[in-house]
Amino acid sequence: MPIVFVHGVNNREGPEYDAGVLAQRQFFQTYLGGVKIGGKSLPAVPAVTFPYWGGLGTTFAWDMASLPTDEMQSLGGAADPTTSTVAAHLLDALGKLPTDEPLTALAKKSFPLAVDALTRMALAAAEKGKEAEVAAFVVKASAYAEPFATSKTNPEWVATVDSDSEFINELLERIEAAPADGRVQSLGSITSWVGDTLKAGGQKVKDAVTGMAGTALDRAGDFASTKFLAWKRDSLNATLGRFFGDVFHYFNGRGTMGNPGPIPLTVLAAIDAAKAAAPDEPLVIVGHSMGGVICMDLIGHYRPQLEVDLFVSVGSQVAHFEEIKLYHLSDKAVTAASGGKAKTPANVRRWINIFDPVDIFSYAASRVFDRVDVDGSYDTKTYVIKAHTAYFEQADFYKRLRKRIEGLPQ
Repeated sequence: MPIVFVHGVNNREGPEYDAGVLAQRQFFQTYLGGVKIGGKSLPAVPAVTFPYWGGLGTTFAWDMASLPTDEMQSLGGAADPTTSTVAAHLLDALGKLPTDEPLTALAKKSFPLAVDALTRMALAAAEKGKEAEVAAFVVKASAYAEPFATSKTNPEWVATVDSDSEFINELLERIEAAPADGRVQSLGSITSWVGDTLKAGGQKVKDAVTGMAGTALDRAGDFASTKFLAWKRDSLNATLGRFFGDVFHYFNGRGTMGNPGPIPLTVLAAIDAAKAAAPDEPLVIVGHSMGGVICMDLIGHYRPQLEVDLFVSVGSQVAHFEEIKLYHLSDKAVTAASGGKAKTPANVRRWINIFDPVDIFSYAASRVFDRVDVDGSYDTKTYVIKAHTAYFEQADFYKRLRKRIEGLPQ
């Protein structure tokens, strides 16, 4: 298992998580298969393991009842955070009052953004037994949109559709007809269930957009991101609550090298198994968000003898937590005032750190650590709350990551 992916906070088991893992595995296999790292190559179809530690994270005694609620979110019933967040995304991306078909209007402005909104809806709506179908849609739709993200153009057919339902139907037909990448086994076909789910979600989003109209306009008649953040305060607070809850839970219970806590034990077992299963292949450890922080702590302190051919931290706070000296190996005497930088663990041979300036949970690393091979930005081209999870749902991200890896010294 040469690739180990360590997830971040706010991940809990269920159809959405499972569908995301299936999609991520196919993305990794498709775009990183055969890449050379330090003179060693990954297999054409590399194995990928996903240690799950979310169930060991924090819990809330009153199920986050302390968060304020926003009655404006109710769409004639219970609040739907996914629907209202995507609706805010549409309005913010469009910039002005949209037509009665917001997905279509967004697609004509930016096709990749419209696909991004649909993949988010599909993942959030995943049901037990339908995970593979959702993953297939995410992978195929993102791969179809990738060339248009690069060229900043739209497919010609987008100009001919007039409704959200027509747009969804046409997109499904196009991605099913697109040639499959032969490097990995297909996740299967996209069934009518996915199409029906997307259409239902699209109608909810349309209703939400209509309900928002006029509630978040600035003086110029444009929708302002800051106002949407305020409008979505409870959704953002819930994310922040789980973020800090899982962070505190990890640091309070991580234990020591001789007596590691539950989260370190879970992640270390996966890393050790990966190395043992493929000792002659390069070991790649990818940490998203808090997963990158956990990996830095574990690689440097708990497994200093383990050779990590490539460490990839994405949307992570690795440098942020070094600045506040929370790692086992943190040296409080090494600061900007002392004129030094924190030492990257010697067993990390190469390190790529990736952040999106729009992602409020991501940080640069090269101004804090002494050895970072790549400290680069990636534009997810999405909205603030979504940016933190968007990296691993976009084919373009994996394609660019491979180029970064190929540019590393061998």
